[in-house]
Amino acid sequence: MRDYQRLAPFLQGLTKDANARIYYDLFADALVWSDEVPPADSPDRASFSAAELRGVWRFRTTLILGQPAEKFRAAWEEALKCFPNWPGFDPKRRDPSFASKFEEMRTTAMEDWEKLDDRLLKDSRAKTHKASA
Repeated sequence: MRDYQRLAPFLQGLTKDANARIYYDLFADALVWSDEVPPADSPDRASFSAAELRGVWRFRTTLILGQPAEKFRAAWEEALKCFPNWPGFDPKRRDPSFASKFEEMRTTAMEDWEKLDDRLLKDSRAKTHKASA
């Protein structure tokens, strides 16, 4: 289990931004709002690792999808105890209406990933071919 007590000082003071940008976190397979992490110019950002929230983000996304992933429930509940005022716990961010946004962003990310993988494979083959010529 993550040390959510350590994260609390970074997250408890964040405020919900009506203009927060939604993005897809490939490693969490989850939706994330830009106001859920310390701003890039914040001194807290250097000590903060978004990776520590991936289980929380994933659980919320599974709530959006109507299929809670129980393996992430403990992370969600512990984080909720440690930083209950965090923007990521806003009930509106669990609304099933975000399911289509998730699917759209996930599909785009997977397509982009496949394109990059194909390009890297082609580049690798081209380098191998040049080296053997």
